Amino acid sequence: MRRPGAEAPRMATGLGGRVMDPSVKSAVMSSAPDPPSADGWPRLVVGRWLPSWAVSFVVHLVLICLLAFITIPPSVTETIVVSGVEEALPEPFEDEPVVEDQIEPSEEMTLEDAEPALESAPVELEDTVSTEFDDAALAAPSMEVVDLSHKFVPKVNWSKELGAIGGRGLEGRGAAARQRMVREAGGSAGSEAAVARGLAWLAGHQRPDGGWALDHRMAGCRGACTHPGDLDARIAATGLALLPFLGAGHTHQQGKYKAVVARGLDYLLRRQRTRGQVGDWRDAGNMYSHGIATIAVCEAYAMTRDPRLARPAQRALNFIVFAQDPVVGGWRYQPRQPGDTSVTGWQIMALKSGHMAYLIVPGTTVGKADRFLTAVQTRGGARYGYAGPGEAASTTAIGLLCRMYMGWQHDHEA
Repeated sequence: MRRPGAEAPRMATGLGGRVMDPSVKSAVMSSAPDPPSADGWPRLVVGRWLPSWAVSFVVHLVLICLLAFITIPPSVTETIVVSGVEEALPEPFEDEPVVEDQIEPSEEMTLEDAEPALESAPVELEDTVSTEFDDAALAAPSMEVVDLSHKFVPKVNWSKELGAIGGRGLEGRGAAARQRMVREAGGSAGSEAAVARGLAWLAGHQRPDGGWALDHRMAGCRGACTHPGDLDARIAATGLALLPFLGAGHTHQQGKYKAVVARGLDYLLRRQRTRGQVGDWRDAGNMYSHGIATIAVCEAYAMTRDPRLARPAQRALNFIVFAQDPVVGGWRYQPRQPGDTSVTGWQIMALKSGHMAYLIVPGTTVGKADRFLTAVQTRGGARYGYAGPGEAASTTAIGLLCRMYMGWQHDHEA
C-alpha cells in the first residue's frame, strides 16, 4: 500500500504512449545487441538500408556488362555473287613494254635452268591483280553463282541436259594412256617426234617473264625464226603455248617441261584482272584472249586439282557467263555484243574445260549457247555461218565441234 501523501512511482512509457514497467525496460535494455563490429557494418547496411531488388539489380547489371565483352562469331557461308547491275567491265589493258636490253637469251635454252614458279614461289589466289572496272559496257544481269571448290561437282551436267558428251576428255593426258591412244589413233614414232620438236620450240621461245608473244623475235632464237606475228596479245599467246604442253601430259607438277608450264601459269595468274568473283583476261586479243587463257588454266586445274588455280579459273568462267549476248546467246569481241561463231567457239571450249574440271557452269549459259548455234546453222545443223545462217567451211567446222561438245554424236542426223 502507498502511504498517504507519498508520490506514486513513475511508469516508463514505450512507443505509442504505452506504459512500460521499469523492470521490463531494464530487461529490454540489458538484452540489446552489442554494436556491430567493423566487418559487420556492410552486412548491416545491405540488410537494413538496401532493399533486395536493388541488390538484384546491381548483380544483374554487372553480369550484363561482362557478357557484352563476349562475342561469338556468326557462322559464315561464302556465296559468290556476280551481280553487275550497276557495275561496268574492266577495260582491256596493255602489256608492259619489254625492254630489249633486259633480255639476254642464250644460244640454247636448257629446261634445267628454268625455275618452276609455282613450286619455288607458290602463287596465292590473292596474287591476281584487282582493279576498278571503268568500261562503259552494258551492265550484267543480276545472277548468283554458288561458291567454288575443287570438291564440287559441275553446276550443269551437259551429258544429261544435251546428250552424251563426245570425246574422251582428259583421260589421254597421262604417259601410259597417251601411248595407248597414239597406237589406237594411228600415231607413230614420227608423229611423236614432231610433237617433241614442237614442244622444244615453244619452250625455247618462252619470255623471261614466263609468258609468250606472237612476235617471237625477242625470244631465245634471237630473231632467227621467220614469220613473226604483230598483234600484242600476250595473254592469248601464252594460253595457246601452254595448251600443247598440257595436251602432252606436262603440268606444273610433273613432266619434263614442268618448269616451263609453271612459269606460264604464273604469268597468266598475274595478268588476270579481278573484281569480286569475276576475272578478266582480255588484252588486245579481246574475248579471244580471255577464252584461250581460260581453257589453259581450267585444264591445268583439271589435271592437277591444284587449289591455287581453282579461283582464277572459276572467276574466268564467271566472266564468260557475264559476257554472253543476252539476246541470242553468242559471244563476240567485247562483252554482251551480238555473237559470231569464231569467238563463240573459244568460249564454248572454255566452258567445256571448266565443266571437265568440275567447276561451275550455269545451265542457262549452255542453253543460250545452243540457241546461238541453232540461229547460225543451215541444212538442219550440217552447216554453220559466221554471224547468221551460212555454209562456210571454217565456221562449219567450229559449229560442228561445239555441237559435239554439247552432245551430238558423229552419227547425228543433220
